[in-house]
Amino acid sequence: DMSKLSDESESQASTTVSTNQCEQEKSSRINPDPFDCSSLDLHQNECTFSIWVSFVEIHNESIYDLLDVVSSNKVGVGNKVSLKLADDQNGSVFIKDIIEIRCNTAMEALHLFLLGEQQRRVGETKLNAKSSRSHVIFSLRCIRIDETGTPTRVNTLSLVDLAGSERQVGTKTQGERLKEAGNINKSLLTLGRCIEIMRFNQSKNTTTLKIVPFR
Repeated sequence: DMSKLSDESESQASTTVSTNQCEQEKSSRINPDPFDCSSLDLHQNECTFSIWVSFVEIHNESIYDLLDVVSSNKVGVGNKVSLKLADDQNGSVFIKDIIEIRCNTAMEALHLFLLGEQQRRVGETKLNAKSSRSHVIFSLRCIRIDETGTPTRVNTLSLVDLAGSERQVGTKTQGERLKEAGNINKSLLTLGRCIEIMRFNQSKNTTTLKIVPFR
């Protein structure tokens, strides 16, 4: 009986260890540390992945580079030179002269994000002491490079933070703040129209495509 009890105890202990190991492995897969520098694997088989970061804001219908700290330190955040949109040879829209910085770790990308956030325009209204006065786009571009050094694929992930719509009755904005609120509301209305037309163009019964007014 004692030997039988001992075998059962060892079996239960073994089961407990296995269960704990499984739980730890499961936890590490589900909740990886996003700031672990080693979690950004830039090499796979014979290929290399190059990660590039950019950060822009749209303020009063103009585009500004939030990573252009040289210009911001020289002339101030409110006087930075605006960027222009252009079309590439495939007809895709891109931002001219945008700054892109290569990152080797997740911490480097986070540092650039925080740096850009410091350049973002904010202002005080009746309802919010630090109200966002612009939309921002934080983009991560991943370039796949083969063993010969030739780029074979490019993917971009863009994270967008939209400023909220405002009503002058509640925010009591005036002057420049009122102008900003008008442009924010107009851009959000245009975005809604673009999404609605894209949804229409993707419907199965559509024979004539509508032009998306993204500009």
